[in-house]
Amino acid sequence: MSKKKNIDKNAIFFGIDYGTKKIGISIGQFITKKATPLAIIHNKGNKIYWEKLDKIILKWKPKY
Repeated sequence: MSKKKNIDKNAIFFGIDYGTKKIGISIGQFITKKATPLAIIHNKGNKIYWEKLDKIILKWKPKY
């Protein structure tokens, strides 16, 4: 049986919806239980722009 983790109720949650043409990024909050679209990273060909994702992560500093 798994133990429940204590979640910081002020933490920012980070969602990634990965696709072959684009990657959708969203942020969510535990208190409101809502997620909001944040950014879309468009992939060109088979190239994924990891540096764009890194910049978003560094800016928002998601905990989960």
